[in-house]
Amino acid sequence: SVSKMIYVRALCGAIATLTASEEGTDVIRQSNVFQEIEEQLRVALSTQESHHSLSMIIPTRPESSQSIESTRRKQSSESQFSMENETRRPRKSEPSIFNMDSVSNTMSREYFTIIGFLSKSERGLELMSKIGLLKTIQQVIPSPRDDLTNLIISNIDYFDDRMRTVFGLAMTSDSKLVRLHCTRHLRVMLRAGVPDFQEWGIDLLATQLNDKDEEVALASLDVLSEACLENEFLELLIQKRPNLRSFGQKGRDLMIQMLRSEEGFSYLDELQWLRSEMLKWQKETNLSYVRIVEGRLIEALNTNSTNSSQFRRKVAMVGLPVHLYGGLATTHLGLDLLRRSGHAQDLLDTLHSSVTSPLDMRACLWALGHIASSPIGFQFAKDERVIEDIIKLAHESSCLSLRGTCFYVLGLISSTEDARDHMDMLGWQSPPFITTLITVPRNPSDFFSVPKYEFKGSPTQCPTLPNISVSAVEAEFLSAISQLGNTVTRKAAQDTINRLRASSPELVRSVRIFAQTSEVLAYLNFSLATRRYINGLFTDVQLAELDHMAPFSFLKV
Repeated sequence: SVSKMIYVRALCGAIATLTASEEGTDVIRQSNVFQEIEEQLRVALSTQESHHSLSMIIPTRPESSQSIESTRRKQSSESQFSMENETRRPRKSEPSIFNMDSVSNTMSREYFTIIGFLSKSERGLELMSKIGLLKTIQQVIPSPRDDLTNLIISNIDYFDDRMRTVFGLAMTSDSKLVRLHCTRHLRVMLRAGVPDFQEWGIDLLATQLNDKDEEVALASLDVLSEACLENEFLELLIQKRPNLRSFGQKGRDLMIQMLRSEEGFSYLDELQWLRSEMLKWQKETNLSYVRIVEGRLIEALNTNSTNSSQFRRKVAMVGLPVHLYGGLATTHLGLDLLRRSGHAQDLLDTLHSSVTSPLDMRACLWALGHIASSPIGFQFAKDERVIEDIIKLAHESSCLSLRGTCFYVLGLISSTEDARDHMDMLGWQSPPFITTLITVPRNPSDFFSVPKYEFKGSPTQCPTLPNISVSAVEAEFLSAISQLGNTVTRKAAQDTINRLRASSPELVRSVRIFAQTSEVLAYLNFSLATRRYINGLFTDVQLAELDHMAPFSFLKV
């Protein structure tokens, strides 16, 4: 229980204090606490081995008196051997404090927390080695007791090579659960800043990419993706020359990260992966990138919760996926490839075009934003006056989705100090010390102003509707139908429909109103449930009357 953890913390503190000196370490040794823990571990292992051996026995029937006599002599010999060795091992009849039930349901699992504190010092490791605890721990790793192995892996300290050897044994365990736990624990050690992790952790993770189980290999790839955000770890992984093509999109994302290094660029170029990937991005991935980012934004900015505290917890910073062009622009080699291949010029042409579709323009903006987010790429964007063009689009575009994209892209570009200074000269300013990339116009009225536009008519007057005169009540009914597709006006629209159905029941029996409602359904977006509700209103309509109505003669029932 939580209340008893205070005793565990007190004992761990005492161990840390005592192992700071030789005298204190002698006190621990003389207490025999860890000798008893070591003995109980051996009891748990021997009990497990006994159960495993019994499960492997296949009973057979003796075929003759001679075989019976032979069996008796063998049993007598084994019994004598067992008695001679009785004093050399714990009795299997004595239950261990580390049996599965105890580890799962009692505080006995906290003994591994205590072992972990002992392993944090050189003196503690020497004591573990002298009393045989270190050797017994190494025997636990290949045993069938995955629960004990995982507890050991989670609690011991890895500042010393002896403990790293134990971890290496667990990483090659026959148990998938142990290998998966070890791989995930490497992320914990990465975040905790374990000393010299780059010297041995990256090597283990790179090896684990070849694990026979896909889940373990993907877990290793996940940890490597996080580790490679640091250039030091990225360079070490590139030196391992890992094969990431078989990992799908996640593998491609990590390969794009490698482009931040010139050595990584050369490695991927040798694999003949770069040019084929660039063509793929030019044809389709740039567009799908927009959909992925906008989908994440919608998910982060929308919530069905009415509780304000839950809303605050749901809204979070949206992480941008890696972008191939952004990775290339981080090195001179990559930027030169973008220029020579014509991809950079295609982006500039798209940005300056007046006939580009909104989706293609948003894809172009994100690509240019990623290019300009690195120091080398920013210089390219500055020379081509890309930032000025994006700011102009943000202020003057009549398409609000393009304005929103420009806002996000300018924030992405503000990741470098030179870019912030340049945008400040252009009227957009960024906070000097902030981790979130954001930049805002000094004069927001221009950015948030919407140009005047000509009213095109209500949804019920869409061009596809036949030109049929309707009464005021019918117009109100059709307007309420069109408002059912809006979550804001849906409740009021339903109330209006129910009121009109009660006062004018002929509305939902009129084939003329049904036909016009069908046109509204074809013109506007409604959820499936809403469409079923609308169609259910007209169950009494006689559809055969459509044949005799001139405006709807094209409909045949």
